[in-house]
Amino acid sequence: MIKSLQNVLENKGGNYIFPFLWMKGESQEVIGEELDRIYDCGIRAVCIESRPHPDFLGEGWWKDMDFIVAKAKEKNMKLWLLDDAHFPTGYANHLIPEKYPERRKVYINYNVQDVWGARTEMTMPIDCMMKPRTTWLDLDKPADLEERSKNKPVSIAAFPLAEDRKIDLSQGIDLMPYYENGQVKTKLPEGNWRIFTVYQTRTDGGNPDYINIIDRDSVAVLLEAVYESHYQHYKEEFGTVFAGFFSDEPGMGNVQDFLMNDTIGKKQMPLPWNGDVPRLLKERLGEKALLKLAALWTDTLDPLDAAQVRLAYMDVVTSLYAENFCGQIGQWCEERGVEYVGHVIEDNGEHARLGCGAGHFFRAMSGQHMAGIDSIGAQIIPGGADVSHMGFSEISGKFFHYVLGKMGASAGHLDPKKKGRTLCEACGAYGWKFGVRDMKWLLDHLMAQGVNYFVPHAFSMAEYPDPDCPPHFYARGNNPQYRHFAELMKYTNRMCEVLNGGKHGARAAVLYQAEAEWMGDYMDMADAAKVLSNNQVDFDFIPIDALENMEEFNGNMSLDGKTLSLNGQSFMVLFVPYSQYIPKALDDFIKENPDFDVCFIEGYPKAVISPYEKEGTGAFIKKGKVISITDMASYGKEKAASITLEKDFPSMLVYDYEKNGKIYMLFNSDMYQAYEGDVFVEGEK
Repeated sequence: MIKSLQNVLENKGGNYIFPFLWMKGESQEVIGEELDRIYDCGIRAVCIESRPHPDFLGEGWWKDMDFIVAKAKEKNMKLWLLDDAHFPTGYANHLIPEKYPERRKVYINYNVQDVWGARTEMTMPIDCMMKPRTTWLDLDKPADLEERSKNKPVSIAAFPLAEDRKIDLSQGIDLMPYYENGQVKTKLPEGNWRIFTVYQTRTDGGNPDYINIIDRDSVAVLLEAVYESHYQHYKEEFGTVFAGFFSDEPGMGNVQDFLMNDTIGKKQMPLPWNGDVPRLLKERLGEKALLKLAALWTDTLDPLDAAQVRLAYMDVVTSLYAENFCGQIGQWCEERGVEYVGHVIEDNGEHARLGCGAGHFFRAMSGQHMAGIDSIGAQIIPGGADVSHMGFSEISGKFFHYVLGKMGASAGHLDPKKKGRTLCEACGAYGWKFGVRDMKWLLDHLMAQGVNYFVPHAFSMAEYPDPDCPPHFYARGNNPQYRHFAELMKYTNRMCEVLNGGKHGARAAVLYQAEAEWMGDYMDMADAAKVLSNNQVDFDFIPIDALENMEEFNGNMSLDGKTLSLNGQSFMVLFVPYSQYIPKALDDFIKENPDFDVCFIEGYPKAVISPYEKEGTGAFIKKGKVISITDMASYGKEKAASITLEKDFPSMLVYDYEKNGKIYMLFNSDMYQAYEGDVFVEGEK
C-alpha cells in the first residue's frame, strides 16, 4: 500500500480513464487538437465513438482511424472502439438486412381463441391467429405481409378456462398433431376452453435490422462487420495501441421501446427466440415444454406452474445471451490479445428484464473483461437518493444511489476474469449546468461504491455548442471549466491507482434479485442495499450462479462452514430479500452449508422451484433465520461492519478495500450537513 501511495504522490500511477471521443468527420487538425487536450488532462486512453461519423467503415473512417492510431502511438495512448455504427450495439453496421436477412431477430408471440361449451367436433382457424393483435387504429398502418406469411406455429394447446383469466396448465391438451392446412379440427371435452396459438415470427418485435442477440450465427454478423474489419486494418496494433472494444447498451430487443417494465409474465410482449430454445426448454421442462409456453404470458391456477415455466425460459435465454453474445465476443477478443468491455441498460431494475434489458446483469457481464455500468442523464444526483425524479424518464433515486454502483462493482469483485475492475460511463447528458464540482461529487460517489475505471461522456469535436448530450469537456475551447476538469481527471486517476490491484474487504452479501423477480412477488434488493449503505456496512450483491457454480468464481466454504469465499473475498452473512419463491440452487446451497449465516428479510419463501421438471418443486423447509428490514441494520453491523460511526449519519458511504493493508474510502454524500464525530475502525492499524 505504501508503494501504491508513493506512486500516486509522484504521479507514477497507471491510467484508468478512457473518455468517449465523438467522431463526426472533422479535419485531422481538429482531431489532433482534441487528442492533445485529452492528453493534457492526464488521460492516456480514449474510446472512439463511431455513432455520429458520416462514413463509418468507409474510406473516410479508415483515413481518420489511421491518423488517430499514429497519434496514439506518438503519445503512448491506448485506443478503445465503440463497436457499432450507433447505439445500442447490435445494428452490425446494417449488415443484417444487406447480407444476412435470414439471421434477423426471431420471436415468439401468441393469440387466443375461446371456445364455449365444447362437446362436438369443431374446426378452428389457426393461420389467422399467427399475427400481432391489432385494433381499428392499426388499419392504415403498413404491414410486411410477405414476411408475416412465413410465421409458423410453435405450440397450439387448449386449457380449461378458469376465473381471473387463469389457465389450468396441468390439464392442457396438445393440438399441434391436429394442425393441417391452416386449421385444427378436433373434439374437446365439455366445458370452456382457451386455445393458445404460440407462433414464431420475425415481424412482431423489436428492430428487424438488428442481430438476434441470443443466436450465435447472428451475433457473428457483428463480429464480421465491425470487429474483423478493424482487426484486418490494425492487427499489428492489437494488444498494444489497440486495447479493445466497447459495447453500448446491447439488450434482448424483443420490443421497440425503452419503458423499463419488460418483466416476464407481467407484460404482453413478443419474446426472444432462436433454434436452440425449444431443445433447451425440453431439457428443463420435459417433452411437453412447448405446450407450457402459454404460462409465459398468462397466470396459472397453480402459481408454481407459471413460476417454473418463467424461470426455465429466462434461464435459457439469459444463458444463451451469455454464451452467444458476450461470451463469443469476449473469446474473439481474447484470442487476438485485446479486451471486451461495455455496459447494458440497468435503469430502475431493467438489468433483470427483457426488452432493452439483457435479462440478468451478471450473465450479461460474464464475457466481458471489466464489469460495466453507466450513469448519465441526471440518474445519480446530490440529494436524490430517496426520491424519484425526472431525467430522460422517471428515475428511481433508490436504485441509482444504492444499487447501480454496488451491482457493477460486485461483478468486478466476484468474477476472476475482471481482475477487480469495474468501469462506469459517467457525466453524459447531465446538461451544461453539470459542472466540475458536480462531476467530482458523482465520481467520488461511484468510487465509494467500488467503481475504479471511468469512461467520461464525452469529448465532442463538433462546432460549439453541440446539442448532443452535453456537457462536452473541451468543446473546441469553449468550456471555461476545461482546465478544472483536467485537474479532476488527474485526481480520479490517482484515486483509481489506489483502488486497483487489491480486493474488496466486504463481509456482507445481498442476493441478486433476477430469479426472484422472474418467478413471483419479491422485495427489491434496493431496500436491503439502502439499509446497509446507510449504516456503513459494505457489501456485494451475489448472483445465485456464484453459489451454484462456485468453482467458476474461485469459491469455497471455510472448514467450519461459517465463511463463504468467492474470488478471494470472505463473506460472513448472506441477506436474502423476501421472495415468494427461491430457486432450488439457493435451497441446495443453504442445506449443504447449514452453519453459514443466511438471513431471510421479512419472511421465508413459500416454495422452492427448479427450472428442471425432473427435480420438481415443493414447499420450503425452514432454514436460516428471518429478520425484519428494521433489524437488518444492527445485525449487519454486528456481523459484517469494519467501520462504525459515533452517531447515525446515513449519508456516509464506506468502501472497504485491502491492498497490502486496509484502505477505507469514506464519502459524505449529503448536500448540506457535515459529519462531526468519531469514526471507529476495527483492528490496531
